Amino acid sequence: MELMRVQRWVASTLALTVAYVWSSGMVLGALYTVDQNRTDAQIGILVMAAIIGVAAIIGVRVINGLRLRTPWLLAGLLPAAIGTWVLLGR
Repeated sequence: MELMRVQRWVASTLALTVAYVWSSGMVLGALYTVDQNRTDAQIGILVMAAIIGVAAIIGVRVINGLRLRTPWLLAGLLPAAIGTWVLLGR
């Protein structure tokens, strides 16, 4: 493997991991630290988590020089989608 390829893999992994941890932390914050009567605040935080997740996928695609419009963008919505499912399931 050439050096640039390895650097892109490492940068992509770091970017995705950091953004997903951040997004998942926001989901947990929306579910457990925000007042349960403030559904509007919880939904707002879940929307921000979705934006961060999609931005992470876009960042990985930019790092690797791939096209931005792809079905993989839906993977960025995963943490927020799980948080929404848990929020509505309570």
